[in-house]
Amino acid sequence: RTPNTMTTEKKTPTDEEHKEPDAKTGNSFLELASSWGSNIGMHGIPNITRSSSVAKKFLWTLLLLAGLCLTVVQIKSIVDKYYSYPIAVARGAEINLPRDFPAVTVCNQSPARKSKVQSATSTSTSTTATSNSTSTTTMSPAGYSNVTSSTPTSTMNSSTIIAANSTPAPSKRKKRSAGSGYKDEEDSYSGLTSSMYSSGTTRNLSTMDSKTVPDSVRMTYMFLDFYNTLDDDVKTEIGYQISDMLVDCSMGTSYCSVSNFTRFLHPMYGNCYTFNAAVTNSSRVSVKQQGPLFGLTLTLYIDQSDYVSTVAQSAGAVVVLHEPTTQPFPEESGIRVSPGRETYIGMKQTYKKLLGSPYSDNCAIDYKTANKKYNMYRSLDEWALPNVNYTKMVCLKTCIQRKTESRCNCSSPKLPPSNITRTPALPICKYSYNSTSKSVSQEAECLHAVQESEFETCRSGCQSQCEEMQYDASISMAAWPSMGYESDAFHQVMMYNPIVRTQMDGHKTDDSKADFISQNMVKLIVFFADPETRTEISTKGYEITDLLSDMGGQVGLWLGLSVLTLFELIEMLLDFVVLAASKAALRQPKLPRDSKQPPTENLDKKLSMEMKNSIRFNKQQNPAMWVDEKHRQP
Repeated sequence: RTPNTMTTEKKTPTDEEHKEPDAKTGNSFLELASSWGSNIGMHGIPNITRSSSVAKKFLWTLLLLAGLCLTVVQIKSIVDKYYSYPIAVARGAEINLPRDFPAVTVCNQSPARKSKVQSATSTSTSTTATSNSTSTTTMSPAGYSNVTSSTPTSTMNSSTIIAANSTPAPSKRKKRSAGSGYKDEEDSYSGLTSSMYSSGTTRNLSTMDSKTVPDSVRMTYMFLDFYNTLDDDVKTEIGYQISDMLVDCSMGTSYCSVSNFTRFLHPMYGNCYTFNAAVTNSSRVSVKQQGPLFGLTLTLYIDQSDYVSTVAQSAGAVVVLHEPTTQPFPEESGIRVSPGRETYIGMKQTYKKLLGSPYSDNCAIDYKTANKKYNMYRSLDEWALPNVNYTKMVCLKTCIQRKTESRCNCSSPKLPPSNITRTPALPICKYSYNSTSKSVSQEAECLHAVQESEFETCRSGCQSQCEEMQYDASISMAAWPSMGYESDAFHQVMMYNPIVRTQMDGHKTDDSKADFISQNMVKLIVFFADPETRTEISTKGYEITDLLSDMGGQVGLWLGLSVLTLFELIEMLLDFVVLAASKAALRQPKLPRDSKQPPTENLDKKLSMEMKNSIRFNKQQNPAMWVDEKHRQP
């Protein structure tokens, strides 16, 4: 009987398969999450799971939430730092020999020769003279009304220049006077006319009108108005020529000549000349050693007696050190070199490399586009050196000139025109200073307004060049020539320059010759003072590896997380997916291919057939055990 009873109570496999999983079976979501929370490497969650009291669970939950908040705050700060794109500057020094010598640009401080102005500008003189009393209409920017002025203005023409420079330079040495300072033995200023100074007028600086334009500024205005009426070839002709200025030139142990200089026209200094300009790559000069003996030595004749002194109120040369492929700007970055002195310019070379956008250096990476859009000097033959590249200063001047031309309908007289192919060409802005009203023209007011309002816009919009070679100069001077070298200096300057030889013929005494040299000769020596080239290279101050490292440190500090904890989380998610898939498969078993019954009905039918077969088998084996319900004795 026992085997039969066990057979009757046997559960079918189908009943076991359809038992729903719960916490007791070890296959529920709650138990899976509880198991993961107890074993995860993150410190806060296991303590919550294992805590036996509600108070402890609550405390650990608060600590976990606090750590999570602090982690979010710190990670936000780290991400903000990364997207600020900081930079780090790596400074060093290296010796690379030979190294390229810089370009050296020299300009005479007088833009024109007094002796050539009148003959070269006879036509423009009559035109300028008649403009003093005629009315002129000026173009105005937005915010200015077009004004027609019929008031007389102070205008400079060639006659004014000649009159203002009619007194020759003193030919005697300066001697110490009884009082303080020096004075000339011949104090003759009768040549200065009322075009520059009002004779017999005294000035009280404490009561000066703020509208009064200083004499030096006013004379600059007047000269620019006159100078810009001339054609470029006339400006070149009346300016100082390198063949007249150059007395001696050597580069290291080799001589150089006028053919080593490249000319360009500057609005304020006239003809300027550049040694070692980037005409071709093969023409670059390089040096292997440092020191004055291996540098550039120049002796220049500036010819003070032919200065336009109303504009060139100081004598000497202007020197600019720059890269051979860049445009020099003597007005802003020039070094003034005095006559009668031997000037030493020792250079220290610094190579800078910057990063482009989005980093804070924001340098111009695309030089082709920058040269095309923001380098007006690239297309100027007369006003610029050949093959000049983009620089921030070039961009700034291009931007200012274009905004001036757009708003004022004229070009700034201190800059070359931004587009020489424009038809018709824009006129040059005139200052036209009015001495009665102490005012300038509407064009000049517009020009000043643009420079003040647009300078910051242009400065912030112009990018620096990504690679730059800078030359930091240290300057020292000595009296030249010395007393023992005077006779040799006389022969030297007379031998090499016929113009100087002609001028020297009029000076017979040694004192007169010494005065001539001290007033008209400039000795310049440019050399490398340091064998090293300093480097300043910008690098990314915060890399993606730094970001990940700092983020990992913060989550590890506040939450106790690590990379392995992330894999534990991934494992838990996969376990949840597998469990969910298993539940879904049990709830919806597949139908047989030939079955058209619903799954539940088909399953019940199958169970019923198996039960009937089991009962029938037991009846056949033990008939006495199976009695009909109606015959069973109570």
